[in-house]
Amino acid sequence: MLLVLDADCFIAGTLAKRGAASELLDLWQEGAFELVACPHLVAEIRKALLDARIAKRYAIGRDEVDELCRRIRDEAVWLPDP
Repeated sequence: MLLVLDADCFIAGTLAKRGAASELLDLWQEGAFELVACPHLVAEIRKALLDARIAKRYAIGRDEVDELCRRIRDEAVWLPDP
C-alpha cells in the first residue's frame, strides 16, 4: 500500500507523541505502508519544524529534523514536485 501524507501530518506526528498523526508515522516506520514524497514536501516539513517558535516550544533540533528529512528521502517512493 502507498500513502501520501501531507506536511501537516509529519509536523503533528513529530511534535505530538500521541494521536492519529503520530500513529501514522509509527506505522510508516514499522513498514506497514510505503510513503510517497517529493522535494516540496520535505522542504515544507523542514521549514515548519525549524521555525524558531516551533523549535523552541517543542525543543526540536536541527539534527532531529535532518534525520526525519533524510529518512523520508531515503525510504519514500520519490516523485518530482507536482
